[in-house]
Amino acid sequence: ECKGLNFGDNEEEIKSIQHIYDIIKDYRIEYSDGSRISKSRIKKWINQFEESVRIPILTELANIFNKRYLSKKRVLSFFDDVIIKLARSFNFENIIEFLAHCQFLSLQEKGKSQTVMLSLLDEYFTEKYEFALSQCGTKSKKYSIYLDDVFCTGSTFYNNLIDWLDEPYDKSKTNSKAIVDGTTILRGAYVFLHE
Repeated sequence: ECKGLNFGDNEEEIKSIQHIYDIIKDYRIEYSDGSRISKSRIKKWINQFEESVRIPILTELANIFNKRYLSKKRVLSFFDDVIIKLARSFNFENIIEFLAHCQFLSLQEKGKSQTVMLSLLDEYFTEKYEFALSQCGTKSKKYSIYLDDVFCTGSTFYNNLIDWLDEPYDKSKTNSKAIVDGTTILRGAYVFLHE
């Protein structure tokens, strides 16, 4: 039985809500601010519509989520692909050796998408490689990786980098100069779906 739903509710509606919940149940699971998804939240949301259109809306929503929702598992798979491809493109056979030469830029304020992504990345590195995000870049900062979700206009990327470019890379130069002279290579990696 769906918690928060009554036996008097439309059975097809209950099944549709359960189906949607099963697809997106990991949405904001790491948050305790009341924004996590629940079957009762889906029910409350769909109740704003007339009963005659609820099933078609829920059906279409399920179709959209099936095609477009990026679960934690899919995002972790993306991380795996990106790290392996980056390591190979920079001629590293050993992922940990590559990570020891990478810095993952954390330029957004706490609670923004990048901080959540970096937290997931840390979890992924720790589980898969027994190598924490804090260990990245301990040998060098040859590779500067900017990780985020959805690259649209580029304004977030641009605005985040403005200050970072003027910050010191080391005692002798700024990050901007390090990019220009090849001391570091800046790469962006974005999680999104498209056709």
